[in-house]
Amino acid sequence: PCWAEEFGERRMTATEFLPLPVVDGRTLQYEDFLKTYALPRQPCLITNLGENWPALAKWTSAMYFLDHQGVNKNWEVSCSAGPAGAEAEVETTVGEALRTIGANPSEPFYLNAWAYVRGGSEGLAEDFSVPKFFERAPDFLSSNVVLGNSSIDMRWLYIGSKGTASPTHVDTNLSSAWLWCASGRKEWICASGEDYDLLTAGTGSAAHGYRSEDSDTDSDPLPDFFDPQLFAKWPKTRQARLYRGVQEKGDVCFNPSRCVHAVRNLEACVSLTHNFVDATNLADVALDATRSLREEILPMCREMRPKSFLKHLSRSLGISRAELSQALLDLPSLLSDENVEEAVSCAAGGAEPGAEREACRAMLHAELRRRLAKVKPAFEEAAAELKERLAAGLLSSKK
Repeated sequence: PCWAEEFGERRMTATEFLPLPVVDGRTLQYEDFLKTYALPRQPCLITNLGENWPALAKWTSAMYFLDHQGVNKNWEVSCSAGPAGAEAEVETTVGEALRTIGANPSEPFYLNAWAYVRGGSEGLAEDFSVPKFFERAPDFLSSNVVLGNSSIDMRWLYIGSKGTASPTHVDTNLSSAWLWCASGRKEWICASGEDYDLLTAGTGSAAHGYRSEDSDTDSDPLPDFFDPQLFAKWPKTRQARLYRGVQEKGDVCFNPSRCVHAVRNLEACVSLTHNFVDATNLADVALDATRSLREEILPMCREMRPKSFLKHLSRSLGISRAELSQALLDLPSLLSDENVEEAVSCAAGGAEPGAEREACRAMLHAELRRRLAKVKPAFEEAAAELKERLAAGLLSSKK
């Protein structure tokens, strides 16, 4: 369908930001969320979510997490020290990072992307509940290692002082994300997900969620959304729909798949981010997985023996070789009709039973089928080659 341009059409000579849409989470209907935000890849702020969560009262400073018995304080993390734009990466532990923030609250220090589930601090999930709009996916999507293993590896906490920031980037695996602000205030600049190709052209691996310093040396950087001369330095941003808004305590910022964005902390902040894969973004995530298979996984598999390949990749992903092997062998059937139907049904479950749920199911089914038609053949071809190489290699190793 041609989604309504409710929040502004792409303009050829824009030199100002559009307001980031704000919607009340208490009255937002799931069908409207799908139709207006998730499927059109429209970022927004959703207010009044988590009003009854314990996290709203508890997650006010680094000290709560430092005193929490369920936090693994020995988990190693990368932090940013220094003001935005001049920060240095610091390798430390969760405990040391929390102590640094607590002892020097006015110094710019950012514990960013703390993978609290992967890092053994999953008990913190008792302090909140996932809103009904997000993460409505079957296990074969949320636990799939090629799609990012979102149930374990895409759940993060961000704790930072005033003036810290996350520069312009695209979220990993082209997944969607919801970020809830437990304390403080954040300023966001988010692009429509429909302008992803425009903004990421020529940026190399940064277009796929890799950090700028890890991107190709001959590639262009992503536009610095907070640069005062943004529209002059990056003329292509004049053609994009760029939204600017401030997230208050208790608000969620929804970043859909393919949304290029940047954020900075206007005050000391504690926030929660979950990225996810579901029926609203499965085609985008499958497209990124196809790229990863062709450019990263298959070349590695061709160069290494199957057992060595599985050993290396399982260590990198933090899962067993048996689990990884089964996931890769099952990959060609990931986008089967049966699985797509299950993904759609799971996502539609966010709506009330009856007419609204059936309307959501029909909308999701039609849009996912349309988008997958462009992606599925290439994904299945790459997945089939990987399966063939692994199966043949593992069989020959047993002889």
